[in-house]
Amino acid sequence: MVNIFHLKPDQIEASIIRYGKSLIAGHFNIGYWAWELSIYPNAWKRPLNYCNEVWCPSRFIKSTLNEYSSQTIFYMPPAFDIEKPKEFDRSYFNFPKGKFLFLFIFDFKSYVSRKNPMGCIQAFKSAFPKGNEDVGLVLKSMGGGQYSEEFTNLKMATQSDQRITIIDAIFTKDEIVGLMNICDAFVSLHRSEGVGHCIAESMLLGKPVIATNYSGNTDFTRSNNSCLVDYKLIKVKKGEYPYPKGQVWADPNVDQAASYMRRLVEDDTYRNSIAKAGYSYIKENHNSEIVGENYRSRLIKLGILDD
Repeated sequence: MVNIFHLKPDQIEASIIRYGKSLIAGHFNIGYWAWELSIYPNAWKRPLNYCNEVWCPSRFIKSTLNEYSSQTIFYMPPAFDIEKPKEFDRSYFNFPKGKFLFLFIFDFKSYVSRKNPMGCIQAFKSAFPKGNEDVGLVLKSMGGGQYSEEFTNLKMATQSDQRITIIDAIFTKDEIVGLMNICDAFVSLHRSEGVGHCIAESMLLGKPVIATNYSGNTDFTRSNNSCLVDYKLIKVKKGEYPYPKGQVWADPNVDQAASYMRRLVEDDTYRNSIAKAGYSYIKENHNSEIVGENYRSRLIKLGILDD
């Protein structure tokens, strides 16, 4: 029998404490989790002993484990399979037709410092300083009420610009995909991502993406299919993310991001080329069939599945 633990390492250990060692005894145990910083936490080293091997959804995550784990570590990319929902249009979200909309999606629980919506706001205002350009920025968040200080700061940063809309609410998956689909481009000026699911899903919807050229998303965001934003590495401050000691992450170049925003609005040929290349890459490399075959091949090699 195979266990695939799609949990953080400390949660794996907590599950074993709760349910007993019979949960893992006699089984082939595979760990599969995300981690967003470049150094694997010391606090998570012991739970590695419960895993026979670890599957990593990005090369970035794999690189954090290579020097700390005696287990076999594999890069096993995830599948991104979504369909364009038909029941959503701009009127559903109260957005006007014709305006070029940039979108960023994040969860306050995932740490605002890491997700960096402020970078999106700064880039947008720099790209379109007049205030009368026919553009908009949509910030779709959730959990703002539980993080009042961060949410207040976000609202204060946008209150002087009516072109920026904050939607802090829990959406269904169909509503999220629908929102992605009615916007024109996706922007993620993250400081670090384990994978970058919303980036990939936007590409699969045929949207051009602007993304920090750092961390997990670089498995699929390339110079020919995305607008990659340069960065410098800065220290992670205490309180910005768990286990910050000795950690660094990206500080994306806001001016470059602003330049990309302007180009996507003004250059139809470039925008369509980036969008088409992004769609093709995700469709060809991250579909369920290919990803499922990767998993199946590994389990066959282990003798767990029949060929």
